[in-house]
Amino acid sequence: ENTPPREDSPPRENALPNRSSSSPPCSSPWIMLGLYCILAIMDHVIWVSFWPIVREGQVFFGVGRVAIFMLSMIYVVMFIVCAPLAGQAVDQNGLRYGILMGSFLNFLGSLIKVIPAPFSMNGITGYVFNFAGNVVGGIAHSFILIIPPTLAQNWFDSKHRVTCQAISIICYEIGVTVGILVIPKIGSS
Repeated sequence: ENTPPREDSPPRENALPNRSSSSPPCSSPWIMLGLYCILAIMDHVIWVSFWPIVREGQVFFGVGRVAIFMLSMIYVVMFIVCAPLAGQAVDQNGLRYGILMGSFLNFLGSLIKVIPAPFSMNGITGYVFNFAGNVVGGIAHSFILIIPPTLAQNWFDSKHRVTCQAISIICYEIGVTVGILVIPKIGSS
């Protein structure tokens, strides 16, 4: 393919005449990967936030176990529905668009979830806000999870693309682990 690189990606490796195949990659791809990993970890912490505190959620919102389970499951449902659309949007608008949409929607979903807090809106009203926030977060999840192949292709030379994607996936698992270990301490307070 001889498509020109997007404005949000550095020149491809074949366009870098001073870079030999044996030289280490420049630091900026690794910085980009590090920033993406922070986003991915936070996204996964938010996704699993109700897994370890189901009983507390039932009591706080006054809903059943399945309703609390759906707060996390909606992420999976939204991913199935939205990932193909998010993929098309990233293909058409570039990596920067995908990362910004994922970040912004993650922020917006989290903001929606905390709106009831100052008003002590627990019960079903608080649950509805949390569910709506998780729907928006699920759309963000769709953008965030599809980024690694494009990040690897646009920022890394061919010898480091699989490593980039592997590190990205490891960050997903780190986010889930952190969420499961930290959330009970926050939820019990």
